[in-house]
Amino acid sequence: MALRYPDFMCIGAQKAGTSWLHQILKQHPDVWLPHTKEIHYFDVVHGDCSSRNRPQKDPMRAATSAKSLAAVKWTVQSKLTAKDKIERIYSASLLALRELTDEWYGRVFERVPVGLVCGDITPSYAILPDAGIEHILRLRPGIKIIFIIRDPIERGWSEVRMMQKVAGAANVVAVPGLLASDRFYARSDYIATIERFRKYIPESDFLLLYFDDIAQKPQEFLTKVCAFLGLDSARAQFKHLFETVHQGVQSTIAPDLYDLLKQRLAPAYERLRTLNNPIIDDWYGKHYQ
Repeated sequence: MALRYPDFMCIGAQKAGTSWLHQILKQHPDVWLPHTKEIHYFDVVHGDCSSRNRPQKDPMRAATSAKSLAAVKWTVQSKLTAKDKIERIYSASLLALRELTDEWYGRVFERVPVGLVCGDITPSYAILPDAGIEHILRLRPGIKIIFIIRDPIERGWSEVRMMQKVAGAANVVAVPGLLASDRFYARSDYIATIERFRKYIPESDFLLLYFDDIAQKPQEFLTKVCAFLGLDSARAQFKHLFETVHQGVQSTIAPDLYDLLKQRLAPAYERLRTLNNPIIDDWYGKHYQ
């Protein structure tokens, strides 16, 4: 089979509903998505590369292998046909091996049936450098990009809670350091992401969406996504539209951390206001007025 690359990518933002979108789009009969939501190819290759264009370290390998093994176990015990089981096990095995070459990435999608739209939903792609975006377009000219943005302070606090959960720590000793990092700010500097991608992606192939609409009008949100991807939304009976995927532990931001977030993210809000969107005005008014 010939190598194939994704027809679309959802590049984030992190903690802005991408897991929900992955679960819902998988219900559409004309969409193919890998069992692991985040492939983490371009961000690893363009984050820590060797001279041979291979990453010296792959921080995602252990997690992806574990998810792939779980997918294989589920598949074996499922009621799928033998052919479908083999296809799913093959796909899971490819992701687990993580050879991290263009050929490997193309093999992930090579067995997608003709006529199906395939995608890669990896929020870390939002902070790719220009070289990463150019790499994507070399493999898949004309790719469509979806970018979902969320109130920067709410997104940032959700990231903090996620990192604490991953670290198994309930304290907030390391939080100020996290909030001061360039990587943390880059995830909330949506305008920088938009400007970087729009240098290479035409407006017709770049869809900007808002996290708020997932909670308030999910069907309308999905209609926009389907139209953008050339899908007939009537072909799917989407279920669980109002269910949260990977909901974090709810907690109130301590006043000192809230003030730190406001200070750190104020420039991001000012840049966002240039989009002249009432949703962004609501975000700004909630925190700064």
